[in-house]
Amino acid sequence: MIVGMERRRAPARSLAWLVCLVATALMTPPDAAARSRKPARKAAAPASPPADPAADAAAWRAAALLGPPHQTVLPRLVGPFKLETRYTPAGAAAGPAHALPPGFGTADARTVLGGRYVQVDVRAEVAGLPYEALLLVGYDNAKARYTLSLADTASTMRLELEGTCADPCNALEFTGAYTDPRTKRDRKMRATWRLSTEGASVLEVFDAHGVGDLAQTMTWEFTRP
Repeated sequence: MIVGMERRRAPARSLAWLVCLVATALMTPPDAAARSRKPARKAAAPASPPADPAADAAAWRAAALLGPPHQTVLPRLVGPFKLETRYTPAGAAAGPAHALPPGFGTADARTVLGGRYVQVDVRAEVAGLPYEALLLVGYDNAKARYTLSLADTASTMRLELEGTCADPCNALEFTGAYTDPRTKRDRKMRATWRLSTEGASVLEVFDAHGVGDLAQTMTWEFTRP
């Protein structure tokens, strides 16, 4: 009989132990476990330098100065030019065999904004259709890089490229990207503007062609009339 009673009491002791465990869990402060699981705080961003109006004014004056790029490189792009254009449509199947017939026109390049930029107005015919483009070439003192902006009648986008020119600066090398109108994805591109001592120049544009490899899609040849 005693053994039987002990067997009947065993479930009661187990139940009491389970109730005690649950009660302990409920009494634990809810934020204690949460604090132990909090991720480490990210390092604070570096503080901005204190305001210094005199230093700011000096920096802006330096950014506005005309340096060697404005005085010796950009003027080499100036003048009236005859223009010959050659295009190869961008696409995986594009190549020399798919190039459009050459187009011809004129380009009027002049310094603007006190010599800080060269503006190039292009009027030509491409694939039998009238074509216009506006280019702005400059040198950003703050970035220490050349800049090239191009807008034309072939689209409503504006291409923005930046680059360098190794001494003695016979070729401006630009890189950039644009949004593909069909895929809505960014596509890399680059451009090389080759300068000559005779005043002629050649602008070559290379496009990702949608498959990742940059291939030449446009060539503009500027020659003196």
